[in-house]
Amino acid sequence: MNPTARKNALVIEKVTGELFIKDLENEKAIHLNPTSAYVWEKCDGRLTTHEIANEMETELGMKVSETVVSMAIEKLLATNLLEPRIIKRVESRKPANISWAKTSSNRKKPKQKS
Repeated sequence: MNPTARKNALVIEKVTGELFIKDLENEKAIHLNPTSAYVWEKCDGRLTTHEIANEMETELGMKVSETVVSMAIEKLLATNLLEPRIIKRVESRKPANISWAKTSSNRKKPKQKS
């Protein structure tokens, strides 16, 4: 996944690594801690979560888990600070081959004569 930060209709103020964002479109005020702020700023549509974690490691000089980046991205998605994901649907041209096996439970039982 290569997340892309949403930039339109936002008023952004950066204070000591934290971001205070006013979302004009959704009429919300959003606070991002330094980790989430860093991740959001790196979401350019080119970098994967793994690459963002690696860049964070390089800049901070300490191990950064990809899980930490993924959690920040989930927060960014929940607050509508990332562009919506576009899921490309691939349809097969080959028809599905589905067969139903008859089992003893769905077979018709013969009527008994009295």
